[in-house]
Amino acid sequence: MRKLVGSLIVTVTLVVSALANPLAAKDKKPAKRETPSAFKDLVACRAIADNAARLACYDQQVASLAQAESAGEVVVADRKQVEEVQRGLFGYSIPQTNLLGSEKGEAINQIEATVASARQYDYGRWRMTMEDGSVWDQIGTDVLAFDPRAGDKVVIKRASFGSYAAKVDGQPPIKVRRVQ
Repeated sequence: MRKLVGSLIVTVTLVVSALANPLAAKDKKPAKRETPSAFKDLVACRAIADNAARLACYDQQVASLAQAESAGEVVVADRKQVEEVQRGLFGYSIPQTNLLGSEKGEAINQIEATVASARQYDYGRWRMTMEDGSVWDQIGTDVLAFDPRAGDKVVIKRASFGSYAAKVDGQPPIKVRRVQ
């Protein structure tokens, strides 16, 4: 009877913590990204009514912004470049930040890759190296019907509790983690 009560308490505790963690994570929002002063100063020039003064302000602030960018104090990136960095970091545990996305906290939830090489290790689990250089290890015990090989298409998605699932060439997903 004590074992039953003890296991019931452990089960209830696990269920409550599993339900509470996503709720707590949902409330956590990345800190608002601070706009660099060189950019703020440039935008402030719009408020100047006099055309000559506004142009002089723009000229001065554009030069200041260009100098900050060449010194590495300000980095200018377009949406495509940000998405490429997000893809490159997919699967790594990094601090939550708005630096690589908008204030809405946009994130990539899946990537598509192509297998460059695959090999078995550790009791039949797979290590797959993708053409982009990322390396993913199988962490579950699921068995693939067909061995992964070079050229296979892989879709890797975020799964529950910070894990990842990979579908190799349309097969049922296996649990994976990024190691490189």
